Amino acid sequence: MSLPRRIEQGQPPPELRITPQSLLKDNHSVKAILNRSEWRKAKEARDGQMTLYIVCGDARIVTAQLFEGPKIVSIASIASSGDLKPFINLLQHDYVGQIVVVGHFDHEKINNTGEIAGCGGIDTSSKLRKGEVVVENQDLDEFLEQRVTPEFFENVNKIVKEAAKLSGKPVLGVLADHLTYGAFPIIELISGREYKLTYDYLMRFAKGQIDNLKDFLTIGSDIFPELKFENIDPIFRKIIRKNRTKALKRLEKDPGFIERQRIQNPSTVVISTCPMPMALRFPETFGEPNKAFVIRQPFLKSATGEISIEDVNLKSIAGQIYYPLSNALGNDPSKGFTDTKNLLIETPSLELSAQIANKLLGIKFIQDWISQRGGKIMIGEVQEEVTTQIQDFPNTL
Repeated sequence: MSLPRRIEQGQPPPELRITPQSLLKDNHSVKAILNRSEWRKAKEARDGQMTLYIVCGDARIVTAQLFEGPKIVSIASIASSGDLKPFINLLQHDYVGQIVVVGHFDHEKINNTGEIAGCGGIDTSSKLRKGEVVVENQDLDEFLEQRVTPEFFENVNKIVKEAAKLSGKPVLGVLADHLTYGAFPIIELISGREYKLTYDYLMRFAKGQIDNLKDFLTIGSDIFPELKFENIDPIFRKIIRKNRTKALKRLEKDPGFIERQRIQNPSTVVISTCPMPMALRFPETFGEPNKAFVIRQPFLKSATGEISIEDVNLKSIAGQIYYPLSNALGNDPSKGFTDTKNLLIETPSLELSAQIANKLLGIKFIQDWISQRGGKIMIGEVQEEVTTQIQDFPNTL
């Protein structure tokens, strides 16, 4: 018997339809409550127990799986390159002790070409500057032009420096292989002292040199260029050691992991204001890789408690969600997102979530995604990391 085409291409079977009811049930499950309890304990201690991860919104990058939760805060954007200034209060908060900036790549593409590749945002930025592609969406084009640097090393370097300047905290920059979940440190910036690989050194790998994944993931093997383990700060050593140990164990226990990570095919695109990762808040729905493409939305709170979203930030968000939804519209299994049928918008106010949904509904690619691919929008309210309400947004089914 031949395998279904979806399985042959390394994509998992389609998810059961996600509903507001299923999400609320998940968010109030025993596992979600336990995650929230540990997360809040660390937050309320206000002693820097939490690590803030600045990650790519790519559905294959799940911070709580990559670096193990639950003492995790995250900011997600295409190529980890969103503007950090709107998140300055989070960056400076006393419950955050250190920051890790995560770029990601595909080790198979390195092996085949001898060049770092694999993050769609950086790859597209590079092609834009070479005149090899044209991005049809103006907002996405502006985001890539203004925020994403076309070289992996320089992009991580830029975000590390921005995070360190805004926060005053220790920052580590890593490149993570989204096929194995191994993270490789390349930049460390602590109290103005910078320790990093040179760009030329990072490029010193040869086509075909990764022939043994166990060796590739072993700390100190030097197969992939990285900072010397003994030279980085102990807190970062602990993070990297746990990551690489878990990556090796995962490949032993789950030999199909790499195959499933080759193509993005999440059920849901998420726009969220909550700093607690979706994988911890919705462990059954979004707890594993390739379930949700996530973009963090900054918001403003006035002295009177009124919550709002600046149009410039919403414009950036709209540009970033063009990437998954336009691919979903294309319905090409080789480009992924063929099962992406949900857009979840969650803010501290159901009314604000509805306002964002209304604005997004005026955009043609979102209208096309709804009418041609059966997409639906859900809006939610999240208060103190607890989802209090979720509902289908009217006239989107």
